[in-house]
Amino acid sequence: MRGKASVSLTVFLCVFIPLSGLAAHSGAFLRIGVGARALGMGGAFVALADDPTALYWNPAGLVSLESGELASMYTNQFGLGAHFSFLAFGQPWNEQSGWAIGILNLSLGQIPITGLDENGRPIVTGYMGYSDTALFLAYAQSLFRSSIGVTIKGIHQTLGEESGLGLGIDFGAMTPFIKPFSLGMVLRTAFVNWSTGEKAFLPVQLILGTAYRPFPNVTLALDTGLQTGRRIEFHVGVEYRLFSPVAIRFGLDRGHLTVGAGIAMTNIRIDYALMFHSLGLSHRFSFGIRL
Repeated sequence: MRGKASVSLTVFLCVFIPLSGLAAHSGAFLRIGVGARALGMGGAFVALADDPTALYWNPAGLVSLESGELASMYTNQFGLGAHFSFLAFGQPWNEQSGWAIGILNLSLGQIPITGLDENGRPIVTGYMGYSDTALFLAYAQSLFRSSIGVTIKGIHQTLGEESGLGLGIDFGAMTPFIKPFSLGMVLRTAFVNWSTGEKAFLPVQLILGTAYRPFPNVTLALDTGLQTGRRIEFHVGVEYRLFSPVAIRFGLDRGHLTVGAGIAMTNIRIDYALMFHSLGLSHRFSFGIRL
């Protein structure tokens, strides 16, 4: 799978990293993000997470759930056939706690493997499958005026004939701080064991988030991501509610412009987000329902 054979450019574009090593590939799909509301705000959601997507962004936010709620998202990354889907359900455990379960998957189907013919020209020598899946189980508990939470992630990845199994644990905290400010923090760790014998530890990630509501219908958010061996990442977002059920959003996701909009009715929520990237446009669609 390595050596003369190389993975097609399509995979490179979709996961943003070269796949010359399985260790480098591990867990890349976990960085895409979930929920069109959060992604429309540039992924600045650590201090705002208040729906089932909190199991991804900050599990401490699950204490905000008032009833059973279902959340979903789908996107075809940059229109290149990388199908990314997410589904989660969360509900209160009692007045002081909440829990959620979820699954996300990134799949590409059959990917051409290229080699060189006798004249040194690239040719397709075969095909291989590609799929990444993560299962989430999260719990949150109120603590004084704040909340804490934990998410456990089971990871399964396949690339050609090789596969990997892994485990991740996220720890989160959230506090209203001083109105109209709120603060959030999440610490993410994970590893993947591959069938080749490689054991890949994903970079430890600490994200600090803050949200500010200068007016009841305006929310500003900033997340700062610190990771071992990588540059600091920034996520900036703005949400403006035109009127009660309708909102528009703008953001910067690691330097890439995002825009979005959503409508939240009594029990149904529909959101859309668009990311502008040098690889192309990425459309994200979300649907949520309170049960």
